[in-house]
Amino acid sequence: MKKTLEEYKALMAAEAEKTADAKKKVAEAKKAYEEATGALSDAESVQRSAEYALHSHNINKLWMILMGVALAMDLAIPCYGLYWLKSEDNFWQALGHNGVPAILAVISLVIWALGIFFLMQKKKKGKVFAKALEDAKEKCAAAQRVKTDKEAILNLDTDALEGQKKAEKALKDEFYTVYPEELEKINEQKRQAEEAARKEYEDKQERERKEAEAYVQRQRDLTEAQKMFEHPQAYVMDGQFENDFKVYEKSAEMGCQDAQIRVVETYLGISYKSGVKVDVAKGEALALAFAEQGSVVFYEILGKGFLYGEGGMTKDEAKGLKYLEKAAGRGRQKAMMMAAVCHYNGVGTEKNEERARKFFEHAAKQGNEQAIQVIVAMNNGEKLRF
Repeated sequence: MKKTLEEYKALMAAEAEKTADAKKKVAEAKKAYEEATGALSDAESVQRSAEYALHSHNINKLWMILMGVALAMDLAIPCYGLYWLKSEDNFWQALGHNGVPAILAVISLVIWALGIFFLMQKKKKGKVFAKALEDAKEKCAAAQRVKTDKEAILNLDTDALEGQKKAEKALKDEFYTVYPEELEKINEQKRQAEEAARKEYEDKQERERKEAEAYVQRQRDLTEAQKMFEHPQAYVMDGQFENDFKVYEKSAEMGCQDAQIRVVETYLGISYKSGVKVDVAKGEALALAFAEQGSVVFYEILGKGFLYGEGGMTKDEAKGLKYLEKAAGRGRQKAMMMAAVCHYNGVGTEKNEERARKFFEHAAKQGNEQAIQVIVAMNNGEKLRF
């Protein structure tokens, strides 16, 4: 009887679950096998160490050397008596010619005692080393048995997984034979997934290519912009620009920071340029735009300018401090020091020595020598004057 689509799907889901369980068992069996292999390797290492220890102990022949020396002395004593027999009436008188034989006899006894002691110690330690080797061999054999068992389990689980995969494939083949349209759906989904992956890869390649081109172009622009800033008259003389300030503006637009600073300071009235009208609002807007692009020096320029009322800028200590704090927050040491002094003296804000200390500490952490000296003075309770 032909199974329904839902029945096949339920059966395939069950088979897929069985396959997943079989894979899990294989993974667990593989992990157990690897652990058993590691344990066997450790046991073999211990066994090799025990074998080396026993071998080193066995080749130690100090006791034989000592006994050999003692035996040589024992033989030297009668030889000594025979040597002096020529000047004495009998052998015993010759042997007692002087105290040398007695000294040799005492030394011989001591050496014999040492030799026997070392021999006994050698036998005692030999038993310990032999026992350690025997234990190591037993543990190695046990580890080998465990590894063999785990390997057998792994092989069984692997065979079971292969069998389950075949059963699942057979069911799928039967299903796709009965319902070929389902196979077409799956193939279509695969084609769509492959097409989507291919398109994503191509889009990524295109983005990277454009980014690389944009980077190269930016470097070219920066090189050209720096050249324009350094030689503005050359661009005026060949008729590309009306005057050198227009050259600076174009250079600034192309990313040259030197030109950006020149243009901003000119509009703010900090730097004088003939024929250019001071426009603080425009200068401030340009400075903020350049700062947002990453040139935080412009927060410092605005902060210092408003703090002291430089150029055409109206003195506004609170506004100047706000910009200095922005620059300080982005790592500008000079702005940190200026903001710290403002808080310490109450310029543009209420006097706050603790907040001033924080700015000094940030600058000190960056290696600012003046800030370090200020922190030391504050720690010593000194009153500072800036």
